[in-house]
Amino acid sequence: MSEPNFISQSKQGFYDEIECYVKDRFSSIRKKMIKKWFDFKDYGINDTLPDGTNITLSGLAFDGSVQELFWRKSYFPQYLDDIFNETLRGILSYSEKNTLNPNSGIIVLEKLCCKYIQALYEEMARIDANLRGQGKPKERIDVEDYVRAHQKEVIDRLTKYKLNKWETVCFFIKKHAVNLIKFFKFW
Repeated sequence: MSEPNFISQSKQGFYDEIECYVKDRFSSIRKKMIKKWFDFKDYGINDTLPDGTNITLSGLAFDGSVQELFWRKSYFPQYLDDIFNETLRGILSYSEKNTLNPNSGIIVLEKLCCKYIQALYEEMARIDANLRGQGKPKERIDVEDYVRAHQKEVIDRLTKYKLNKWETVCFFIKKHAVNLIKFFKFW
């Protein structure tokens, strides 16, 4: 998937576009996950992992390697990471085109990452409980450690793209240099 093309002329509009993009992409993953896995025991599954590997499973119980596949970090969480990476590229591109400090857009993305990582793992736990219980939900797996680890990993990755205080000062000087030069010439 390619990066989003944010076009808003205002900061708030830009933040709203970020949120809308992530929400829409998350909804498509969620629908895909529910559709493919919710009826696993009746229809099996035929899917392609984010790395391009094709999987076809049917006539199997939801345990062992099937359950391990479902919880693999390179499966549904990878789809979410792809969304975050696409969005980050869009934020950086928009910020560069509009001479904006990308930090505030990245902070918005960090908050969305935390929200949707939590939602994804909760959804996975719900589906896992249904599949293990063969339609009669069993106790849900505690996903808090998965959530915290994934959130930390994504936030650490995003933090690398934030400008530090010195870079921010340089950024604003560069952004306003033309106006400063005009001001001092006038003076």
